[in-house]
Amino acid sequence: MQDYDIRILNFDGTLSLQTRCSHLNSLAAISAARRLAGSRPYEVWFDDYCLYSSLGPAPIAQPPDRPAA
Repeated sequence: MQDYDIRILNFDGTLSLQTRCSHLNSLAAISAARRLAGSRPYEVWFDDYCLYSSLGPAPIAQPPDRPAA
């Protein structure tokens, strides 16, 4: 068994919850994180290495959706 960190993120990418759990392998840890996170983004870490991140590429900043003055 190996220890993994599962990080559940807010939709803006900030940390919401972090938990440490033991799994047989990386695939089992990623599957557990997927079930735990539901529709929220998440990351799976082993020591100092991010094994999996559900976040896509960084969004491009959009101007506010309001009429011009």
